[in-house]
Amino acid sequence: MQKELLEEEIKGIEDEFQSHGGDLQGNSARTVMENSDSLFDAYELEKTITDLMDDKCELTQQDILNTMKEYRRMFTLLGSAFSLLRQILPSNSDLQTLEKTIDEADKVWKKLGIS
Repeated sequence: MQKELLEEEIKGIEDEFQSHGGDLQGNSARTVMENSDSLFDAYELEKTITDLMDDKCELTQQDILNTMKEYRRMFTLLGSAFSLLRQILPSNSDLQTLEKTIDEADKVWKKLGIS
């Protein structure tokens, strides 16, 4: 039950900060964060993957789409964290949200096997 509540809260955090508009670490990083929805658009990815897949591919189309969904989620969470970090005088609630956001981003980062 607690896990479901936490997942619901994290989803709310992602939705709240999904399209923030701050400067992260240069224009390239900001562009990726701001465009994560379109960069990882499931319909476009599915079309591209279907066009490029061949018999030698060890992953299924669904495996690839699931991985892209996790990257999209990670970029959203990182964008949210950077947005919260830019606050000059964050409230206790902001700090709690930041901690939860970073924890969730860390889980996704590790799940994806990023070094």
